[in-house]
Amino acid sequence: MLVKNNNSSIFSFKLKKFILHTSLFLALVAGIFTLVLFRAGFEVDEFYGRFTTPKQHSLILGTSRAAQGLNPEVINQELGRNDLFNYSFTNEHSPYGPVYLRSIQSKHDAIGHDGIFILTVDPWNIGSDKNNPDDESLFRENDLMLHGMWDVNSSPNLLYLLHYYEGSYYNILKKKQDPQLHLRPNGWLEVMVPMDSTSVEKRTKDRLKLYREETLKRYAFSSSRLSWLGKTVEYLKPFGKVYLVRLPVSDEMIDIELEQNKSFDVIIREFASTMNLPYLDLSSDNDSIAFTDGNHIARGSTPIVSRKVAEFIRNHP
Repeated sequence: MLVKNNNSSIFSFKLKKFILHTSLFLALVAGIFTLVLFRAGFEVDEFYGRFTTPKQHSLILGTSRAAQGLNPEVINQELGRNDLFNYSFTNEHSPYGPVYLRSIQSKHDAIGHDGIFILTVDPWNIGSDKNNPDDESLFRENDLMLHGMWDVNSSPNLLYLLHYYEGSYYNILKKKQDPQLHLRPNGWLEVMVPMDSTSVEKRTKDRLKLYREETLKRYAFSSSRLSWLGKTVEYLKPFGKVYLVRLPVSDEMIDIELEQNKSFDVIIREFASTMNLPYLDLSSDNDSIAFTDGNHIARGSTPIVSRKVAEFIRNHP
């Protein structure tokens, strides 16, 4: 019996030692992992930084066209402000709907009545599944990033890094990032791609092919999304002035958008009139504008477009 008890004691001691060592190892790994996450910089990818800033007073809203095409710094300078922030994402993540509105409400400081809100519109961010465009259960953003990002104002934002960051944590540790994508502290996404004619022509050809052969076949106008645009406007109006803007695109992209919805401009103008909103249509104002791919405004032309929007705001106080 004594030997048996000794064996039992030895086993118990070894088990406790194993558990202790395992716990210390796991704690060390967890600590190192946490330190890696805390090293995440603003530009870890094209989205992260927007979720690490405090709540914002004035917002630019829309998809990647707005994210790349409107620089808050330029508009702020033109209007003598310092509070405009670009909270635009992509056509997949931030079309107008309940998901985007909830995220906007989480990001907005809901203070005062002097904010400005630039809501960019196009047939795609007010479009949805072609077969059931008004079925909100089928909205494309329902299971994506903004749907699960209940915290959009923390630095570091562990929720994003643990659940929605798609890169390698090694890149965070080494502070590696995409050399072509630079998310600025004001939310503007600066895209630095080659702008020689051959590169632009190839990207444009690929982008137009994607829209004509895939995107155009997927989307139709959604009265439900237009209604959510209205709800977004109604939320923002008490806090300042709301402006609708349709950004410039290439002539070829305009042709594709006309195929998607020939009445889009009429619909938006009627909506703007009903909601008593100033509406600036720059879609065809593309003579002096360079595009990276026929769809997104090149960074060299961003100041031009941003100043046009600022001038419109200045003329419609």
